[in-house]
Amino acid sequence: MSKVLTVFRHEWAYFTRSGALALTVLIVGIVGAGVAVVEHRAWQTEQRARAALQAQEAEQWLALGRAHIHKAAHRGYFVVRDLPPGVILDRGVWDFAGSSIWLEAHRRNAPQLRGADAAAVIARGAPRGVGPVLLWLVPLLLAVLLHGVVARDRASGSLAFAISSGAAPGALVFGKALAAVLLAWAAAGVPVVLGAGLAVRSGMPSVDALAWAGGVLAALGVFASIVVVVSALARRPLGALVALLLIWFAMAVLWPRLAPGLVEQVSPIPSSQTVRSEAEVAAEELVTDATREQVRSRLVQAGVDAPNPAGVSAMAAEIDAADAFARIFAPLEAGMARQAALLDLASWLSPLAAADRAADAAVGLSDRDQFAFEAQAEAMRLATQTALNEGWARAGEDDFGHPALWQDVVDAAAATPAPQRTPGRAHWGLLLWIGVAILGLLGASRAVRTST
Repeated sequence: MSKVLTVFRHEWAYFTRSGALALTVLIVGIVGAGVAVVEHRAWQTEQRARAALQAQEAEQWLALGRAHIHKAAHRGYFVVRDLPPGVILDRGVWDFAGSSIWLEAHRRNAPQLRGADAAAVIARGAPRGVGPVLLWLVPLLLAVLLHGVVARDRASGSLAFAISSGAAPGALVFGKALAAVLLAWAAAGVPVVLGAGLAVRSGMPSVDALAWAGGVLAALGVFASIVVVVSALARRPLGALVALLLIWFAMAVLWPRLAPGLVEQVSPIPSSQTVRSEAEVAAEELVTDATREQVRSRLVQAGVDAPNPAGVSAMAAEIDAADAFARIFAPLEAGMARQAALLDLASWLSPLAAADRAADAAVGLSDRDQFAFEAQAEAMRLATQTALNEGWARAGEDDFGHPALWQDVVDAAAATPAPQRTPGRAHWGLLLWIGVAILGLLGASRAVRTST
């Protein structure tokens, strides 16, 4: 261990003298901190706008006065998705997972995207948020600045001299790897701390911020180790540079773009619009006699002697519609969940992709949120319609609403809990790459011993 630390101190001193340390810390610090501040301000602006829009929708409902209940039922309720502070750290696929939804009676609508988010699929690959920027920028700088960390010693003959003088190849490789890993962490330190601090201050649980930071730093450590392994195997620094740039391109750029398309080919799912059309037909053809009688009996037991038939029928129709939608949409949602799981597995081919997906899950912004948001919205639709139609059924012959009834509808939407987050398996890929990096360093040590 002492020999490893000796090599580490020597290499760290070289990083300091050569300017590699100062350059990486400066570039990554400025870019990463700037992204953190910009994303935090964007989150604040967007969150305020969404909260104001949701409050405006609630005010419009509360101002319905003596509107007819059936007319109010088909007016719909506009739900604006809450923007989690995790977008400060990692946009993930949030822009493509729906930002709002319009809830109507007897209908299950699709989440709406903002215009800028629906622009092009390639925009999904652009690094947005502190995490993606660090996972893209730091490995690139490591490849450029550290490609000769071992190869330059081999080319100059100093590596052969050190080993012939009794230096342990393992100590040389692991000492240089330790210096490279700490260089990567030092470069990312300010953006990681600043971004996590802003997210926690904005409401993110500290444990989620720590999980995000751990995933990002682990991936950077793995890539730093890969840099040392490739440099140890290369005969010339230029060869190491070319190989590392190709590896970076494959891991950070190419595979994250290809994986979603390959997963769609391997595990196709039906068009959501086709499924929605089928659901609309089913909702129109429901037979609600049995459910209507169950609703009537429950209201009578609750003390409503003469439930309004129109309200009872509407309430039963919504219950049957929710059951029908759940059956019809189950294969689509299962297919979406299967695709998400396959993307987790596909991310294992790149430590950077695995870290990005693990970070998405840590901050609650994975692609699973798309169907989770739809499920929550459907629960909101049933809750609001149940509150509305139960009030109608209790109203006797009066088909007109009142402020207390509209308040019940608003409260029902606000009280609908979000579904449980489904954990992914991307973090297992990151753990696998940590093992691969260690084995690679051991293999590089043997290669250094036999080639000098």
